[in-house]
This record gives sequence, structure tokens and C-alpha cells, in this order.
Amino acid sequence: MTYLVSRMVDQIKDALSPLRRASLRWFEMSFLKTMFGNYHPERHYMRGSGPKSRSMDCKQDAHSKRA
Repeated sequence: MTYLVSRMVDQIKDALSPLRRASLRWFEMSFLKTMFGNYHPERHYMRGSGPKSRSMDCKQDAHSKRA
């Protein structure tokens, strides 16, 4: 009986090392990249109207000046 228990404990110890590595890898990939990733929301904010709306505004201004 003690042999069985000690054998099971050895198997559990052998399995813990890869589990620790896998959990550390998960932590690095998910949590740390989420916290310190390259996403910068300020780069994606709208900073005014785009070129299409600016060209439409210019066309409207030209029409209003003619009238």
C-alpha cells in the first residue's frame, strides 16, 4: 500500500512541473500581454472629420458662396 501511495505521489510530482510551466505560459500570454500590450487607444480616437467629409464640406461651402 505504501508503495502505491509513494508511486502516486511521484507521478503527481512529475506532472506538476509541466502544469506549472503551462500555467506560467498562460499567465504571460494572456494577462501580461493584456496589461502591457501594444494597444494604445489614443492612436485610434477620431481627431476630427476625415478627408471624405472635408471634401463634402468644401463642396457645400462653394455652393453656398455661389448662391
